Amino acid sequence: MAERFGHDPDVIGWQIDNEYANESYGSATRKQFQDWLRGKYKTLDNLNARWTTAYWSQTYQSWDQIPIEETYGNPGLLLNWKELSPIPGAAIKRTSSTSFGIMPILASSLRPT
Repeated sequence: MAERFGHDPDVIGWQIDNEYANESYGSATRKQFQDWLRGKYKTLDNLNARWTTAYWSQTYQSWDQIPIEETYGNPGLLLNWKELSPIPGAAIKRTSSTSFGIMPILASSLRPT
């Protein structure tokens, strides 16, 4: 691919990573999220009320019941996860399970249309 596209003036770089992101779903991260929620909401009654968990049939009786969700579920849960995940130094890191690939970055894809 480098031989074919390397001299093309529209190719300005190569993406050679594995879709690195700043999120983790492991037990340590889940505990960190739960502790952060405890600090924010103070009580489960307050969290349950603000997230309207009764409506979602997921009222929590213990902080360790609270999962990490990213794509579906209670909007309060999803928004709080998004609120926490970009915090600098939060040690929330992951690499996706997709296959490794090299992709040319075309200058035209970065230009406004």
